[in-house]
Amino acid sequence: MGKCVLLCNVINENAMKKAIISLFAFLLYIGIGDAVAQGTFLLRGKATNLPADKRQFELAVTHPYKNESHIVRVCPDGTFEQTISLTGKLQDVYLYLGDAVTVFTFPGDTINLEFDYKNLPESVRVWGNTPERSRELELCMEGYKQFRKRSMSIRQEGYFLEAGKCDSDTLLRRVVDYVKDRQQLIARFKQEGPLPHEEYFYQSAYFGGLFPLVSDYIVLEKASDMVQLYPEGKNIVRPYRDANFDFFGNPSALDFMQAYIRKAVDKTCNAFNQNWKNMDELAYQTVDLIVPNRKLRDWYQVSSKFSYVLFQSMEDAKKVGERLMATLTDEQAKAFLQQQMEDYVYPFQPGAEARDMTLPDFDGHEVSLSSLRGKYVYMDIWAEGCGPCMMEFQKVEALHKKYEAYGGRIAYVFVCARGDKDACRKLIKKYNVQDKGIHLFADEAHQDEVRKYDKECWPTYVLISPDGKIVEYDTARPSMLLHDGENILDRCLKK
Repeated sequence: MGKCVLLCNVINENAMKKAIISLFAFLLYIGIGDAVAQGTFLLRGKATNLPADKRQFELAVTHPYKNESHIVRVCPDGTFEQTISLTGKLQDVYLYLGDAVTVFTFPGDTINLEFDYKNLPESVRVWGNTPERSRELELCMEGYKQFRKRSMSIRQEGYFLEAGKCDSDTLLRRVVDYVKDRQQLIARFKQEGPLPHEEYFYQSAYFGGLFPLVSDYIVLEKASDMVQLYPEGKNIVRPYRDANFDFFGNPSALDFMQAYIRKAVDKTCNAFNQNWKNMDELAYQTVDLIVPNRKLRDWYQVSSKFSYVLFQSMEDAKKVGERLMATLTDEQAKAFLQQQMEDYVYPFQPGAEARDMTLPDFDGHEVSLSSLRGKYVYMDIWAEGCGPCMMEFQKVEALHKKYEAYGGRIAYVFVCARGDKDACRKLIKKYNVQDKGIHLFADEAHQDEVRKYDKECWPTYVLISPDGKIVEYDTARPSMLLHDGENILDRCLKK
């Protein structure tokens, strides 16, 4: 078996473990994966008909733990060139140009991009620096055009399947057809010449197609009998069980395994939920039991809890993070967790000194949090394109009315962490919050400043005391503060 571990050899000590064996015999093996490479790629090109007030566009790059967003600045003549950091051998790039147009990249790659702003995403064109690379990028674009809507549709049906509102046989047929159709497209491009990253395309088709079935292992097994990972030559049957498969080499494969393991953990926890007091503890132990490979297990434990540090409280985050750190063996997992702890857990413990942050308002005048000492600071960190942020904007007027008697004791601070300045200014006016507090904008020169509080999970709310101490990070949203019953802001204002 090499480095793989049979689940039944790992779990055999008590009734709980035996029950898990019977529930999850399907999780026999978990892949290992190689060390993750570091590097950059170059994006360059030209945009036409870009409005004078919108000299930028956004993209995101996948990452084993946390996708990274980037703003690409466009020169007055429409040209742009930017070197972008990259973690991993192969990662997907989402170009937000009328839609999430998806291509892939790797360390040392160059992507040439052209688009007409008035005709997005149809006008997007990409090519590389060699004929082979250009053919791969052309395949990415053709795959996007043919399968983007189909992918979203079967993913939605996957949620319906989990809820028992979808016919499994119908979805099975749609998934199998989807994978086979993508494989046929790859085969057609191979006839025109070699694809240096052929495995990337087949893995993306396979794992991206089978993803909607992770909630029903019986249907998933049927699908894996009907489609192959590599339809020509070598093949791996049920690669999600293969001990030698490198899930870290393809974002779709890693995305699949995140959901695959999570479903197994959820099913195990649900089986014991009547007799186990601490469900977090049960989930923690279950991952150790059903994912015997340490690299993938460490990745899952860290990514599922700390990619965006979403906890009931920062005290809980500190407790869980420190315990997890003591058990990790993978160096990349350790480094990522340590960074998240230092950036978003330790500094935001209740009572900790609030980091000072200085940002310009929309007219360019700089404002520091330290200048607001003497008041409770209720900070709303938001971004352009964030639907939940706009929903909360609609609650701001009611929030002001509820606390109007305390107006002199509260400073409402709105921080736009990401977006086009003029577009964000229009959103502030649209939702009539322009006079409801201090509006700050994190331009390119102030990105390091805004990262002191912004973890790119919008909206985020922070409550700071009059003496400059953290009351609560990830505190209640306006809609929650409007609920009946006493909340954290009520308790603070009573002091």
